[in-house]
Amino acid sequence: MTLPTTIRNTFDKWSLAEALRLATATAWHRLTGRNDKILQENLLVNELKVCGYRVTSEQDCFVLEHAELGIKVWCRKFSSDLHVLWQLYLRHELSPLIDLINARQLPVRTVFDIGSNIGLAAIRLSHAFPQARIVAVEPAPDNFRILQKNIAANAVPAVLLPTGVWHKAARLYFDRSFRDGQDWSIALTEEPTGNLAEYVDAVSINEIAAQHGVTSIDLLKIDIEGGERYIFNEAREGLAFLAITRVVAIEVHEEFGVEERIRAILQEAGFSISQSGEYLVGVREGAALPPNALHS
Repeated sequence: MTLPTTIRNTFDKWSLAEALRLATATAWHRLTGRNDKILQENLLVNELKVCGYRVTSEQDCFVLEHAELGIKVWCRKFSSDLHVLWQLYLRHELSPLIDLINARQLPVRTVFDIGSNIGLAAIRLSHAFPQARIVAVEPAPDNFRILQKNIAANAVPAVLLPTGVWHKAARLYFDRSFRDGQDWSIALTEEPTGNLAEYVDAVSINEIAAQHGVTSIDLLKIDIEGGERYIFNEAREGLAFLAITRVVAIEVHEEFGVEERIRAILQEAGFSISQSGEYLVGVREGAALPPNALHS
């Protein structure tokens, strides 16, 4: 690669200040072997470019386009966003779930994406199930900002809700101490933590369905950083939505030891259980769903 090409590629991805930081970090790495975060980020971006992504810079974000996949997405720099893109579009994390649904020839017209982050899963599911209307729920304000951009840019038919999801209506506070503390690991808690002005009002899945006239949830995806232990609580409170759900996919966070309880609740509700990558999957066998089953 010629020097002019290298310079042009660098300034496609990075601002002037960032490019200077990258040059300094590269020189420092050659002298000491130490890695600055920008070197790791640049390496990941270059790997994405090799995989067919066009990468440009826009303020605090990379803009990534892939003509063959038909996607254009914003991912924040120095965040977990590129790793989410890698999981969904290079590791194909959702493909086994999509294949399972297609193998059973299950219709998918309504998808609930609970814990939508920046919307990459919603885009992937929309491409897999083009007839589906997606309800994407994301409580963290900056995640929601990027979610809006990504959903709009990819013309996903979606309802976007900046709320938390719990087993009941509740005021919840952001917990940024979970796992690596990055944007994909923001948890919610009823216990006030940190800045008390940073809170979100949460609702139940039952209430979301009732408010939006949903009588059948064909696919319910839940990835809420441990919050699944409150939705699938010991008292079985607020679980009426299971009666109108055909397929549920839950990322169970092992730190809380609730997988057996969730499995039991799903089996009691008539789901057959399997594992699909990181997701615990329940499928309701049979075509008919109980009528008028949902109560808030």
